[in-house]
Amino acid sequence: DIRVSSPRLGEDFDALAAAFNQMASRLQSVETTRQQLFSDLANEIRTPVAVLEAYIEALEDGVRTLTPQTATMLRDQTRRLVRFS
Repeated sequence: DIRVSSPRLGEDFDALAAAFNQMASRLQSVETTRQQLFSDLANEIRTPVAVLEAYIEALEDGVRTLTPQTATMLRDQTRRLVRFS
């Protein structure tokens, strides 16, 4: 977070300092938005991966059987992942 104080060397320098501070503020806002976007994306990816992992483990352990409904749900989860690629 970098800001400059007004140098009081005339209107032009004061305007330059104000413009710099405005730019720094906008860049900070963009960075905050970028971080939130990546956080949201990571969460959106984590959910279908967890579902796929749990169902595959259940199928391997014999707790679940591969029904048409389960296959459809697994396909839907993989489509969610493909959407992010």
